[in-house]
Amino acid sequence: MFKGNNTKFHWTPTVAAPRNYPVETGYAVFIYGDKNVGYPVMETRFARGIGDPLSAEDLDNPGSVYELPKRIRVLWLSITEKKYYKADIEIPAEVQDSMLHLFQKGFYYPVDKTSEDYNTIVLTLLPGGKMWLTVAGAGKRTLVCDNLKATETHVDFKDFNKEAYECFSTMQKYCAAALGDYDGVKENLEEIGIPFDLWDVYKERFNYNLKIDFEDKNAKIDSAHTVCEFTNTDFLYDGDKSPLTMKTRPFHIGFIWLVDHYKYTGEFYFDEEEVINVFREAFNQKHRKEKGVLHIHVSKYNNKFDIYLLVDGKQYPLTKTMIHVFRETPEHKKEEEVPFYNNHEDIYSGDIHYIGG
Repeated sequence: MFKGNNTKFHWTPTVAAPRNYPVETGYAVFIYGDKNVGYPVMETRFARGIGDPLSAEDLDNPGSVYELPKRIRVLWLSITEKKYYKADIEIPAEVQDSMLHLFQKGFYYPVDKTSEDYNTIVLTLLPGGKMWLTVAGAGKRTLVCDNLKATETHVDFKDFNKEAYECFSTMQKYCAAALGDYDGVKENLEEIGIPFDLWDVYKERFNYNLKIDFEDKNAKIDSAHTVCEFTNTDFLYDGDKSPLTMKTRPFHIGFIWLVDHYKYTGEFYFDEEEVINVFREAFNQKHRKEKGVLHIHVSKYNNKFDIYLLVDGKQYPLTKTMIHVFRETPEHKKEEEVPFYNNHEDIYSGDIHYIGG
């Protein structure tokens, strides 16, 4: 619900980092108000994924309100890089205005048909000192800034983490040990390294819409439950009444459809390399301003899926998409507990992540 000219809101700050590129903060403080009050982030280790709001910890009364942040002070150790980064920067005025507009407006949550509030501000810390700002609420995340930058700095490890210094003596030894706290991070670092330009690819935007249709004309989509998750941290339900015109590449799309008395729940996870290359080819220099359609066609028997990006009349197939579908019947039979369709039995859907996600 639009909150008029309110300038104070209940919000909580937090930090995030890519799963494969963990960070540890010495401090992370969001500065707000005329008196430059600091709202600190209490947790210090982050590797749950870019834009992830789950580390937010509310320190005050849940009803308390504050002006939105205008400045960020942060010092962190990039564990994979073995480097320190530091920033003490003003949030650009246009970003402050954008956040204010979003917090005033809130958003529509189609699942419950309710108006919701943004309540978390996430600072994502990326390799190379890059920083993104995302605002989040229950059922929505919106990237508001993707070009903040910290500078590499020198810090005495003893001052940064006294306990770790007493155990490991050097930052390099500590980082080498810390990598073992995260599944697959060492292996990813050995195989992939640190792709510093990857997050610039993740934030590329394109003009396209999502279209889902069915061979069975009796099938009906439950549009309120169609969820889209993108590579730049944006996350929204398709029916939230604030559609994105320019979108980054999709990471995950989920939707529900009904056929007679059967309910199908499908989850579509796009292959990272394929979706990057297909969008790059389809929206090449010649067609950069064209409007595209990401098309998902469901077969008559709900077990085949034709997925492609349509730009300027040409189809660009996405054949490596990982899909699972559950089917629910009125009888709720035991066999319905396993997927009705699954083309990636070798990997659990919850373990599907992008390299820099």
